[in-house]
Amino acid sequence: QLVAALSQPGGSPTSELCAVLARRYLPPLFALAEIPFSLEAREHVKAGLLACLGSASHPPSLRRKLCSLVGRLGAEFHAAGSWPQLSAFIAAACADGAAPEVHESALSVLSHMAPALVEPAAWAACGQSVQATLVDGLGAARAPAVRQAALASLAALLRTSAAAEQEAERELRSPADDKARKAAK
Repeated sequence: QLVAALSQPGGSPTSELCAVLARRYLPPLFALAEIPFSLEAREHVKAGLLACLGSASHPPSLRRKLCSLVGRLGAEFHAAGSWPQLSAFIAAACADGAAPEVHESALSVLSHMAPALVEPAAWAACGQSVQATLVDGLGAARAPAVRQAALASLAALLRTSAAAEQEAERELRSPADDKARKAAK
């Protein structure tokens, strides 16, 4: 129901509320094993979200909420590779001839997917294509909003990567057990 309300043209306050509710409740609902979603229902939700995101007619505030939702879900589905349509959408949205609003949305989705993308295995699999997408988005021929979204995505990837490295370094430096901590003190 939330996805159906999101697809209504015009970006009404109801659509904005549905985007907020979907962003809050869909990721945890998909993660719960107790609530069975059929494969058909999951695919319907994913397709509906991509269709909404691909519409250039939504106002910027609704697009931002949709990007956050799709990015969060995309991050969860990325490791399992269970949303290949998202990669195809991002590639098509970043291609020449795509509407700048849709291109900006695709780059914003990458920003929200940063925690999943900087994982070493994930980066090895998709890092080159993400890097090429961001470099292309930063090009002088792109709209200012697209360049800004590409820069924000790059910053999110770098921040997330730096935080992961700091955490790994902290774990290496900290004693592994209580005895070692007491001895260190």
